[in-house]
Amino acid sequence: FGNEAFFAGLVHDAGKLVLDQHVYERKDDFKRVMGNGQHTFLSAEKEILGFDHSEIASELCQKWKIPNDQSLAIKYHHNPSRSDGNELAFTLHMADYIAMMNCYKSGNHGETYQPEEGVMDFLNLREEDIEHIKNDVQESVEKMSEEVHAD
Repeated sequence: FGNEAFFAGLVHDAGKLVLDQHVYERKDDFKRVMGNGQHTFLSAEKEILGFDHSEIASELCQKWKIPNDQSLAIKYHHNPSRSDGNELAFTLHMADYIAMMNCYKSGNHGETYQPEEGVMDFLNLREEDIEHIKNDVQESVEKMSEEVHAD
């Protein structure tokens, strides 16, 4: 499961790279749709483009012949309840949440992002677990940063 999760974590937002030019060309539309704070970037993608980055990333995985379990997890990482119980989708969703809480994803408002209902139960996690994971991630990132800057 570890290797699959690592890979999925690396490529789950690859669709954003594919859509980057299209988003840029419609940046005024995105500003308008997201301007009132009621729409997320994900919902703006759906409204403006008709699809979102997770769907594109999943299609890339299928084209690259990535196993269906991983492709499905990537497609549903924003709404794992639609994944028919795909554990990796739930794991990616929680990892995405933790990254946003620790501000490692630019352009997102981590304070407004919440895990989908039922994710914590599915993964058998408690709030205290999430706090420990967030702290561990923060410490690891700081340690890696120190090592990189020490060279």
